[in-house]
Amino acid sequence: MHAAFMSVTFSDGGEALEMLKQQVIPNTSGTPGFVSGFWAGNLEAGGRGMALLLFENEDEARTFTGEIPRGSGGGLEKVDDIFIAEVVGRA
Repeated sequence: MHAAFMSVTFSDGGEALEMLKQQVIPNTSGTPGFVSGFWAGNLEAGGRGMALLLFENEDEARTFTGEIPRGSGGGLEKVDDIFIAEVVGRA
């Protein structure tokens, strides 16, 4: 299993949360190889957010994240960084 860690910034927490619920989570959930995802963030103006997405293998994680433009998330959020790593433990 592989994890994709993503950090984002957004200017409007309410709009970002709505977009997350209506678009990001449903679209991500249908992605091939997707196992589970967690999203967290500070919803205040100028907020920051993190996502931890788990995929069955590295290729599926890289395919999914390769389609996300860095520096832009449709004007509402900015994808600052994406990092993929093998999951080496679980509690």
